[in-house]
Amino acid sequence: MIGPLAVLLLVASAPPSEESRRLAVLPVTVKVTGDQANAASLFLTNGLAAALPEFRAYDVVSMDEVQAILTAEANREKMGCDDATCLTEIAGALNAQLLAVGTVTQVGEALIWSQRVVDQRSEQVLHAASIHARSLQGLVAQIREMAALLCGRAEAVSLKGRKARERLGFTSVADLQDFRRYREEQRELSTSEALTQYIIAHNVESNRLAVAEAAAFGIAAVVTAGAVGLPLLGGAISSTTGTLVPSFVLSLPLLVLIPVALTAGTVGVVLSVVDALNLGRLEVHRTGCCRNDADIQDAENDDGIRTVSALSILAGAPLLCGGIFVEAALAQVLYSTLLIASRRPEPVVAFSQEESALLGPLLLCTWCSMPCLIAAQLMVFSPAGLFLLLWPSPEALKDVSEGGAPDEEAP
Repeated sequence: MIGPLAVLLLVASAPPSEESRRLAVLPVTVKVTGDQANAASLFLTNGLAAALPEFRAYDVVSMDEVQAILTAEANREKMGCDDATCLTEIAGALNAQLLAVGTVTQVGEALIWSQRVVDQRSEQVLHAASIHARSLQGLVAQIREMAALLCGRAEAVSLKGRKARERLGFTSVADLQDFRRYREEQRELSTSEALTQYIIAHNVESNRLAVAEAAAFGIAAVVTAGAVGLPLLGGAISSTTGTLVPSFVLSLPLLVLIPVALTAGTVGVVLSVVDALNLGRLEVHRTGCCRNDADIQDAENDDGIRTVSALSILAGAPLLCGGIFVEAALAQVLYSTLLIASRRPEPVVAFSQEESALLGPLLLCTWCSMPCLIAAQLMVFSPAGLFLLLWPSPEALKDVSEGGAPDEEAP
């Protein structure tokens, strides 16, 4: 039995012109197994009827008219008005010359939504279109595209050619082509949703990039502190035991820690440069259509993560210095404790010639490298943090010069 909403969904349209014709949207038949078939039919039918008036090709029958006819046909509904003839009679009672008839079928893992606009008097198919998706949600996301195709307005939803580039606000053919590929990969989204996410991904400062910068500098700071603390610890032990072996053993990890600290700091600098250059940024005209500017603005204003990341990098230098002072104090405490425990009146000031010859050069290189490592980290932390905190973010949408790149695609 066909329910009132499942039979026809109609919305009030603009006053019809002389050439417009009344159209009744029949329920979309969803030939897909599963509990979502009925809901999908309702969403597709309702969505299509709501989207059609935008293109002003038809006079879509109003809800008041449909309710009146369905009330008159209530008894027939109870007897089972579920065939094409009955639906055609209802359309005729609504004085709708045109019918929108559609089905959804499954071919492998793909869903195909086929829709036709049929003149019920001449049985002529005026327009036909097909939409492909991987899920019912993907079909619902493309309702506007289906409505445009059924109205003979393919150019209104096309993603090819100069008109599409100007309509979406792109100034570069390459950007339009890249978005077209992105749209193909995001079939679960409507074109408006996909374009909004695409612009946000390219033109809004990335929180992930800011977190990556903070993480890289944070790793550099922690590893640098560790690289400084181990020699201090080794020196305290060696000074109270009379051997360079503890200093040597605790200095060996520096062969790994120093390159790791320098690499992490370099990665942080590179990420900061990438952030500053805005690589991959698009030129998108503010007057373009088919996107949610409010969502883009919200994404631009959502800079809390970037602020926290910038402050953490900015605090890296004083925290590193403070950490080194704490390590030096702890090494002094350890040294004093070991000196008291060893009952030596004073620290060892000379080591054996063999130890000095074998381990002295390595320890000398280690201690000499510490100031360089610390200075290198301190020189980049504060500038990088200030940059991330104060560098102005360019607007995601802006007024650009007319024309743009020459179109290489057919209109």
